[in-house]
Amino acid sequence: MAKKSSNHRSRNAIKVGQRVIYRLGTRRYLATVVEDRGPIGRGGRRIVRIKPVRAWGDDDPSFEVPAEELLVSSH
Repeated sequence: MAKKSSNHRSRNAIKVGQRVIYRLGTRRYLATVVEDRGPIGRGGRRIVRIKPVRAWGDDDPSFEVPAEELLVSSH
């Protein structure tokens, strides 16, 4: 039986409704996963839609990123 890679485990760790951390340049931001688009990215990469979490408003648009670029937040 083939071994599962650590990348496979990390892709399954992110779920809709979870808080995640994403990078934009050199900074890190908090967001909520609002949709799992599935393996539609190049080479079967799993794509998720996230919405940034802001203390001062809720008008930031959501956007899509590869799930492998996100970290699960403990907040």
